[in-house]
Amino acid sequence: MDQKKVGYFIKELRKKKSITQEELAEKLGVSNRTVSRWETGINMPDLSILLELSSIFEVDLSDLLEGERREKDMDKDLKETVIRVADLSNEEKFTLVKRIHVIAWIGIFFLVLSMILTQIPYNDQGFISALSGFGLGFSLGILIIIVLITSKHFLVIRAFKKRILSIK
Repeated sequence: MDQKKVGYFIKELRKKKSITQEELAEKLGVSNRTVSRWETGINMPDLSILLELSSIFEVDLSDLLEGERREKDMDKDLKETVIRVADLSNEEKFTLVKRIHVIAWIGIFFLVLSMILTQIPYNDQGFISALSGFGLGFSLGILIIIVLITSKHFLVIRAFKKRILSIK
């Protein structure tokens, strides 16, 4: 806490309210010399007087102790926080999209494999037929998983999963 900065801030607030040092001293029950010492940064007001000053000048006590209005800084901090949250959200979405792409490519691979195996002569032999059926079933399962992941129900399932994992 910079006493001179706080004192200058008190002086500026007093001038904005068009109050003299004598009038402020009278409102606070101190001498005008004490107010002068605050404004020059020689002394600091007591906590009870700081509370009264914040009420008189209609500023937060934290602003008074910092020697400046922090609305702009708070807006800046709020913007930075929102940007960080948005970045995290974008990272989660990017990770999810990457996973969906990997799953989709695996499904496409098994679908193509199944289609190739159905075109082989003597398809009705046990191993090739089973492999073709597995590929078709696996690609259908992948398709269902992608539909679930991209639906709104996935968010509910994911929140439930996080809740269960956080309990353990």
